[in-house]
Amino acid sequence: MARERRARPSTAFNTNTHTHTQKAKSYPKRAEDKRQLCPPLETPVSHEENLRCWSNRRKLGSVQLRQLVSSHSDFCSFKIKFRFPLLTSGKNCGGGNDISRHVLTPKHKGRAECNQNASTLINFFQQVKSRDEDDLQVIRAETLFANAIVEHNLPLALADHMSDLFTKIFPDSQIAKKYAAGRTKTRGLVQVLADSTESSMTSEIQQKPFSLSTDGSNDKGSEQLYPIVIRYQNDTKVVTDCLTIATTEGSSTCENIFKALDKELSSRGVSWSNCISFGCDNASVMLGRLNGVAAHVQRRNPSFHIQGCPCHLLHIAAKKGALALRINLKEAIIDIFYYLENSKVGEKKDSNDRAVRAHTFLQSSSSKLYALFLSYTLPISTEANTFLQKEDPVLHLMQNKLHDVITDLLVRFVKPSAISKAENLYLIEHSHRSKQKDREDLMIGERTRAFLEAGKADGSLGNTAQTHFFEDARSFFSTVLGYVNSKLPVQDQLLAHAEVLNVKPRSKQKFASVRYFASRFSCLEGDLEAAELQFSKYQIDPLIGIPEEPVDQARAKTGRILDGEGQPKYSVLAKIMKGIAVIPHSNASSERVFSLVRKNKTEARASMSKKLLSAIIEQKTRMMSRDQVCHTVELDRALLTKAKAWKQ
Repeated sequence: MARERRARPSTAFNTNTHTHTQKAKSYPKRAEDKRQLCPPLETPVSHEENLRCWSNRRKLGSVQLRQLVSSHSDFCSFKIKFRFPLLTSGKNCGGGNDISRHVLTPKHKGRAECNQNASTLINFFQQVKSRDEDDLQVIRAETLFANAIVEHNLPLALADHMSDLFTKIFPDSQIAKKYAAGRTKTRGLVQVLADSTESSMTSEIQQKPFSLSTDGSNDKGSEQLYPIVIRYQNDTKVVTDCLTIATTEGSSTCENIFKALDKELSSRGVSWSNCISFGCDNASVMLGRLNGVAAHVQRRNPSFHIQGCPCHLLHIAAKKGALALRINLKEAIIDIFYYLENSKVGEKKDSNDRAVRAHTFLQSSSSKLYALFLSYTLPISTEANTFLQKEDPVLHLMQNKLHDVITDLLVRFVKPSAISKAENLYLIEHSHRSKQKDREDLMIGERTRAFLEAGKADGSLGNTAQTHFFEDARSFFSTVLGYVNSKLPVQDQLLAHAEVLNVKPRSKQKFASVRYFASRFSCLEGDLEAAELQFSKYQIDPLIGIPEEPVDQARAKTGRILDGEGQPKYSVLAKIMKGIAVIPHSNASSERVFSLVRKNKTEARASMSKKLLSAIIEQKTRMMSRDQVCHTVELDRALLTKAKAWKQ
């Protein structure tokens, strides 16, 4: 007789009560033993109870079973069956044995392998983020090197070898291995740097007053280049940057130069009303009263200030004074220079001829006399010239400095009585012999007078030579003084009011000077009543911790002083003062920028385009104005992102 098949126990799950209820069917005898191992439950079954029950069935330890379940339950579709086996409605459960068999099936093994090799979305985004950071580090290195090429005037072709060179120099560096910037990409990175510079500068001058300077430069090629140099106040000081390099369409007439300037400003949304000063050299094409570039600018902004270059004027004054002498110092100096400069065998004959002329000049007693006189007198011009070439704003000291130049010239050859009686020093008739000092009182320098006495004693300088010398000395002083009085802006009303910039004597200054600038320049207009009240408080404010010089930095810090409510204490006054500070005292800062064109488009960069040249000058001037060098430049993430996105 066939052996009777034994029925396996089963349970039913009541979803409403969350409890197990025993079926009405009776079980065979041996089923009672299994019910003792896994009895019907009257209460909700926890996961711990499931594990205990399973471990009893399979004779596995609960820890073993827990490990078995936890290691496979995250990815296996069998998890419902083995995670809650006693709660699975309508299914028989073999307990731990089902789990053991299932984990050995090919399906489960395949899923386990996939699960082991798979990565989560979190890991994916972390990897992407890590790759992005690595890429930014690489582009940072490439951009910094491009910046170094700009600063040191290196050939862009150098970049072609740097990728392989860096890999050999830094074999352990992942950045060096990924470095891949040749000359083409380096040019692009330079352009990205320049665009960033130009963008920040443009946003500044769209809202703030600025001065503009330009000068023609055609040292390389037939194109006439006009660097547009902008002087404006940033958060800390006055800076001078190159906005771009403009080119004229056709010949460089006054009208064409102005059109080139106007085109560049208009394309950037910059208004001429914010331009409070126009700086240039003293050529008629720039300063012509009727049709010069300055006249065209004045039609756009009638109140703007025209600033010629006093440094050029002082140089021309000294040159005119030297031409009034009986000896030609210019040719003698040229002979001496080229004699020392030329040392090639092929130029030996010419060099010997120059040596003879130079020797003859230097051996002459008259030449030595004039040389000693000029070495004593020329510092009047050169010292003032050097002072006016300062990068820091000295507009507030300019009128006093020019006044000192005129005074120094007067006291050297004009009688004290004529000076003291004059109501205006600039109107003294200094060319009249009656107002000039006698020969013994002329200020020619102690070394000059000693040499003159020695020449008189030994006969090398006779009476005629001495008479000619004193006549030339008077002519020199009178010529220089006449040119200075007629050309330098010694009586300019703007320079007189600009002294209000000086922080130290603020208690003695007048608000009329502030009113002058606020009324003249539309971009400095504001509430004059508020400005006057702030000026009165400023006059008695000790300004602790604020330096008196340089004035641009002092004005920037004064503007950041807060009142008791946390608001700027001198908001209206600071705006006017910062506007005054951007007016240049000379064209020296701009000339330094203009000279960069010649220094950057060299023989090693003969084929450099105008666009790239402009980008190099823009970035170079930005670094210069902020006292930066290639290894101190900080590159923000936004700039690096743009550099990374650059495409040829």
